[in-house]
Amino acid sequence: MRLAPDTTSSLGCRAQVYFQAGQFDKAVADYTRAISFGSTEAWTFRDRGVSRFYLGRIEDAGSDFAKAYELGDVETKVNSAIWLAIAYGRLGKPLPEAIIKRATTEMNGGWSRPALAMLAGAMPPDVLLRTLAAKNGDERQMALSERYFYLGQHYLAAGDKKSAQAYFKKAREQKVIIYTEHTAAGFELQRLGVDTTARSSVPVATEKNAAAK
Repeated sequence: MRLAPDTTSSLGCRAQVYFQAGQFDKAVADYTRAISFGSTEAWTFRDRGVSRFYLGRIEDAGSDFAKAYELGDVETKVNSAIWLAIAYGRLGKPLPEAIIKRATTEMNGGWSRPALAMLAGAMPPDVLLRTLAAKNGDERQMALSERYFYLGQHYLAAGDKKSAQAYFKKAREQKVIIYTEHTAAGFELQRLGVDTTARSSVPVATEKNAAAK
């Protein structure tokens, strides 16, 4: 920060560090400052939205996700729509019709469209894991980290804390530490009063038995 003070890139980097450390208020402040300096990239609004979400400012988070959806390219729009679905699920609000339509028509497309479809109610949760059929090794492990996290969000919004806890634990167990989903799963478990160092003892669907259904 001393080398490059008050630049959107340095503020964004520090905001990410604050987020990883669970200092959401400081992360939001840095993202907001970056935006005031002219940062109009979709990821800035999306990431500020995630920090606001975990700060408990879910309505504000939803506004950021909607803005990121508006500004983003094709793939960023999908990811922003996913977080918007998560926020609206917590608030008990219906998703905009345009996003529901997109989730339904693109549900068989590339990742992360199936996750959006599942969170929007267009795809049954157990089907989400069947989309892993062609993945192996590290690619499968990374994909599982994301899918387990989104399944946890689905069940948490539905009020099924036991299943949500199990899937968040499974997301953490993949140890894909570079993913926001890995970090966020830890925050969710902390809020559920779970020791994030413990292994999951709650049985959940895996990609193998989901494919067998």
